Amino acid sequence: MKTDSDEIVTRKILAEELDKRLKNYPTKKDLQEALENERHITSFQMDVRFESFKNQIKDMFQQQTSDFYTKIDPFLKEIEEARLDREATRNYISEIKKRISHLEQH
Repeated sequence: MKTDSDEIVTRKILAEELDKRLKNYPTKKDLQEALENERHITSFQMDVRFESFKNQIKDMFQQQTSDFYTKIDPFLKEIEEARLDREATRNYISEIKKRISHLEQH
């Protein structure tokens, strides 16, 4: 016949045996901590990738902008020279008209 003390001893032996076998397996707390660490690592990796991607796009646009200004610069210089030539021509024509007007008066 089984007594209460036999049942307590059996439970104690089973608990000890179960603890021995389960000690090599992670606990719920261990798994939660590992998952949280993985989330932080993944978040950090995503931040690094995002920054890298952002820098690549920024570099690409800077290169495109630089190329644009390099190509348009000669045209802008030519337009500026044409504007200066028009002003000089306008002044020259004005001066000639004044001379003609002065000569016609005499």
